[in-house]
Amino acid sequence: MRRVLAIVAVVVVLLAGLCVVGLQALAGGAGKDRIAAALSKALGLPVTIGQLSISFFPTPALTAGHVQIGAGQSGVGVQTLRVVPDLWSFLPGHTKTIQRVDLIGLAIEAGRDASGHWRFPVPPTQGGGQGGSGGNLNLDALRIRDGAIHVVDDSLHTTSAISAISADIAMQNGVITAPDFTGRVGSTVVKGSARYSPSGVALRLSSASIGNADLPALFALAGMRPYPGLSIEGRAPFDMTTQVGSDLHSLSVTGKADFERLHLSSITLDSVHAPFRLDKKIFTLDPMTFGVYGGREQGRVEIDMAQATPVYAIRTTVTGLDVNRALSATTTMGGKLTGTAHLTADVKGSGTTQEVIERSLSGTMAFGVAKGVVKNFALLSAINQALGVAGESSKDIAFDSLTGTAAIGGGHAETKDLTLRAGDLTMTGQGTYGFDQSLNLKTTTQLSAARTRDLAQRAALVQKLETQQGELAIPVTVTGTASAPKFGVDLGTLAKQHLPGAVLQQGLNKLLPH
Repeated sequence: MRRVLAIVAVVVVLLAGLCVVGLQALAGGAGKDRIAAALSKALGLPVTIGQLSISFFPTPALTAGHVQIGAGQSGVGVQTLRVVPDLWSFLPGHTKTIQRVDLIGLAIEAGRDASGHWRFPVPPTQGGGQGGSGGNLNLDALRIRDGAIHVVDDSLHTTSAISAISADIAMQNGVITAPDFTGRVGSTVVKGSARYSPSGVALRLSSASIGNADLPALFALAGMRPYPGLSIEGRAPFDMTTQVGSDLHSLSVTGKADFERLHLSSITLDSVHAPFRLDKKIFTLDPMTFGVYGGREQGRVEIDMAQATPVYAIRTTVTGLDVNRALSATTTMGGKLTGTAHLTADVKGSGTTQEVIERSLSGTMAFGVAKGVVKNFALLSAINQALGVAGESSKDIAFDSLTGTAAIGGGHAETKDLTLRAGDLTMTGQGTYGFDQSLNLKTTTQLSAARTRDLAQRAALVQKLETQQGELAIPVTVTGTASAPKFGVDLGTLAKQHLPGAVLQQGLNKLLPH
């Protein structure tokens, strides 16, 4: 036993001595230069290493605090270099090998100039083989700890960063990869992978949930400006891949994002699912789905960012929308109209604010509201009271359906087939609704033939107002604004039926006392 212990002790002493001798050899001038040469070959940039110190815990290693990568302002810096050698390679007949080099606090600055050309400080490696070699020294692996990538985009006037990066770097046949790394975008923990080669750059990022404060940085990493008025709440996972072509100019981004709640100016969306793509400066969301005020939307949004002012193309379908909730949240028309709506729209516009976009919109839309109530429609409710054809209170009118189509342009929507149906009462109309809420509508309120015959027995004027189909028809104008509409009987149209003015006014006062 004593002999065995003695042999073990001798072996330990020999290994310790070998370790010390090997580390001292590497820390010396020639060894240090070979380490620098191996790193230079791996990174593609000249590396200069200051004094190396020896440490034995947690593993035997060499550490340098003064390291220069590249010449001058190269855009690459490192706080500490830690070299972990393969001690067995110090045995006679073996090629000295560095098991791992830790680049602690590595900071890389990348950027895009005003013309859209990308610059990266570290060129793709040349030649083949795993790792790099300098002289008779092999380098097996590089590892980054507490690293950072800073991106300065002069074309968008944005800055962003991925910090706290922890990654193992692989090098093979002129390609640098980080197959699995972790980091942070702001306070958001991200995972990802990166690939850098002569054919271009690919960066994939994903997170279980991004914070609202970190959205601008994420937009910048995707090569886009943050969208004004956009904010999020709740859980928001995303997965995004950014690729820069070999010309270091072309940029494409693909991915998907889900937001528990998203606010866009005065509009609130929930359960947002948004697959996205950016290619040739055209950003596409397709198919984008979300919940909106009790309803559900599915559609496609395309944003052309090639010009200074973005151009939008939107195709959307919304079903099950709670009209009063939507109007209350986005306009001053809360409490004016209730019901469940569906709508489809195909519109285009441009601008950077909601007001400017609304003025530029053009396209078409179709809508329908079922089982609703028009609130405080004074003239229509007066007609309803006189005719007794619809329910609700004295100032309200319940309807079965409200439908129409509209052409959008010039800051307003123009309709020619607005139709409201409420029992025996039907109102049709045409005119415009401005995005400033201005109204200019001409409508006709008609009573079914059966109810008209009943009413004619009580009011002689009714017979004068009958259509060829035997229906009572009263023309009504609607002006003012959506929040403060003005109603009036179109006396000019009625006068064409050759009714004397005094008779007409007297009859209307009797028919519509309110």
